[in-house]
Amino acid sequence: MFNLRKLSLWLWLIAYCCASANVLDGKKNYTLDELFDRCRIEAINLDTLIGKGCEAELDAYFADQSIWEYLKLQYYVPGHYEHPPIGTTFNARTDDLRESETANPLLQEIPKWRIIFDQKIEMRNHLVSQVFQDEVCKNLISGSIHPELNVRCSGDELFKYATYLEMCLTGFYRHDWLIQRKAIRGGKSLFEYGLEALANLPEKERELRSNTFKKGILNTMWLVHKCAHMPVNTFDSNLKIQTPLGLLGIQQRTSLLRTSHEAALKIAARTGHKWALFSYLPPLVPSDADYWKSLLGIEPYLVHYWIAKGRTYLSEEQELKHAVRAYTLKYGEFHKSTFDSYIREFLLGPDWWDTPSSNPIVQSMIKVRSEEPDLEGNLLVDWKLEYPW
Repeated sequence: MFNLRKLSLWLWLIAYCCASANVLDGKKNYTLDELFDRCRIEAINLDTLIGKGCEAELDAYFADQSIWEYLKLQYYVPGHYEHPPIGTTFNARTDDLRESETANPLLQEIPKWRIIFDQKIEMRNHLVSQVFQDEVCKNLISGSIHPELNVRCSGDELFKYATYLEMCLTGFYRHDWLIQRKAIRGGKSLFEYGLEALANLPEKERELRSNTFKKGILNTMWLVHKCAHMPVNTFDSNLKIQTPLGLLGIQQRTSLLRTSHEAALKIAARTGHKWALFSYLPPLVPSDADYWKSLLGIEPYLVHYWIAKGRTYLSEEQELKHAVRAYTLKYGEFHKSTFDSYIREFLLGPDWWDTPSSNPIVQSMIKVRSEEPDLEGNLLVDWKLEYPW
């Protein structure tokens, strides 16, 4: 009897492990087109959840992909083709994270989908509640960065919680937007129009844009499925919510969870959490000078980057100097290709290299770009950096 029980237990454990592995990993070798067809993402059923047979495959497909890659969803309409993309619900850093920071050598790793869909959201929700009740942690809503509080205030869990809220609500919003049917669109959804627009493009361009579009659609449907119930609280003592969040409309959920998201990300950043520091859009100087000063000692690249992006009231010349300093901190040495693409982020107009300019810092950078690898040592202007505090 003992052996039979032992054997039964082993068989149960093996079956459980295999089932768990299927949920987490699924079949990993589906192509994007196969997944798109297999999961039946068609206009007729876009407003339904993905089929049960697709969950494991989509889990596996997205698990190790960068969350930041999906901060924008590109869609298309006939005659215009590339419509302005749909960003995220809360994060004002969408452009910066997706286009500038994702490949940042200063980040050894970037957040993947598996960190927020790890079946720990209820535990995380409880932990966040405890952090929000801790007076020491609550004080991190503003002020300087305190890495010594990272463990006490659960910086990593706060970041995951804030990212979960961000991407779940973004998925719901995109889903609603894509399935809208309006008379001015001939009764068709943006999803249907997108397929029509892509079908009329030249083959190579169609393939590239179709892949981006399909990944965005699949990701949206996957998010709606993964976030269907959202077992989280609002953590706002002024709100008395009787209806479960999962049953509320997207606008109501977004409004109710905005404060929780912002508080979690602010505290996570002020614990010195790396991803939170890069995700958090700091207030304009001098409203929170203590944060900026402490950030300069922890992640100087971000200080120079934000000054160059106009988060202060310094002159354009100073902003460009900070842009060059940010570049040197990010890449370490001068490379024409990376310098060109990087510095364009901070200048108006795509052809600034070819446009005559009386700005001495621009003239200096043109000289450096064409002749010298030493950026700061060969500028024609005083290299003294100003700070806004």
